[in-house]
Amino acid sequence: MGFYQALNHRSGIQTVLQTIKDHGPISKRELQERTGLSWGHISQVTKRFLENEYIVVCGKEMTAGRAREVLDVNQADNYFIGADLNYQRVRLVLMDMKGCIVY
Repeated sequence: MGFYQALNHRSGIQTVLQTIKDHGPISKRELQERTGLSWGHISQVTKRFLENEYIVVCGKEMTAGRAREVLDVNQADNYFIGADLNYQRVRLVLMDMKGCIVY
């Protein structure tokens, strides 16, 4: 994989996770429409995120055809830690994947 191809792939992965975070719960079809990424790329990235439990299937969306899975970030298992370090004190924050402060 060339440099620019790898850069575009990484950017697509970040776009998918950010879109799920901002607009979830969301179906793969809506994810494709919002990001403009190919169906194959959406499927590949969401499969990897599901395997690593960064996202979860949180229900089904009923359509005229078959029901679509609805995806959202996994707020129960994945957290971010933020730190503010300066000469007077240290402040830490624990946030879930949606950006809500847990502690």
